[in-house]
Amino acid sequence: MQRLAIARQKRMGRAAVKFQAIYRGFTCRKWIKRRMPALVLARRIRMVLRLQRAFRGYRGRLAFRMAMQLQEMDSKSAALIPLQALARGHIIRQRLRDEAERVMAEEAASLASSLLLFRQNRSARIIQIGWRAWTAIKYEWAMNRFASWIQIWYRVRRMSSLGRMQRRKIFASATKIQSVCVGHKGRKFFIEYKRNKFATRIQATFRGHMERIVAFQLLRKARERAKKERERKQRELEEERRQLAIIAQSNRGQIEVFVQEPIQS
Repeated sequence: MQRLAIARQKRMGRAAVKFQAIYRGFTCRKWIKRRMPALVLARRIRMVLRLQRAFRGYRGRLAFRMAMQLQEMDSKSAALIPLQALARGHIIRQRLRDEAERVMAEEAASLASSLLLFRQNRSARIIQIGWRAWTAIKYEWAMNRFASWIQIWYRVRRMSSLGRMQRRKIFASATKIQSVCVGHKGRKFFIEYKRNKFATRIQATFRGHMERIVAFQLLRKARERAKKERERKQRELEEERRQLAIIAQSNRGQIEVFVQEPIQS
């Protein structure tokens, strides 16, 4: 009897558990059926939120990659700017050196031509002065020689006392006349030589002045051309920098707008 009671109690316990399971399943299905629209909506909301998180993560990663690429481009452009400045400075300095060498070559050529012309004129004047001096000395030597021959012949022919006295007076007068003529010729020759020397100095001074004026004009023109070239290069460099700054600013503005759009949405 005791075993039957125990077995019955066990069957009743299993039946109660079974009944409880059936009742709980029924109530749960009824509750689910009643709450199904809310559950579907909640699941859809979770799916939408998950999709939003995935899309925003994708947009954020894309914006981050673009920002990193732009930052890398900015760093590369910032690294390239000194190289560009160095290369342009080297090119400008090379052009300036070439221009200076060309101007110096032109100045040297003009100076060499001026010096050659000056030496030619000076050589011609020296030859003229030497020729004139030689002709004057030769003429004076010939006149003195002829006068000596005449004097010797006259003294040999006239040897008497009166003749000697007269001849002395004549000789004294002739010597005086000769000295006066020779002095006059010497002074005339000296004045002519001095005039030629002063004329040569004036010519040399004037030609040197004209050559210096031409040289200064060439140098001033070369400096003005170099200055204009430097100003043009500076303007071009400033324009390029301004364009690069505008491009960089526009890129940064686009990135900020692109990054802020998901947050606003």
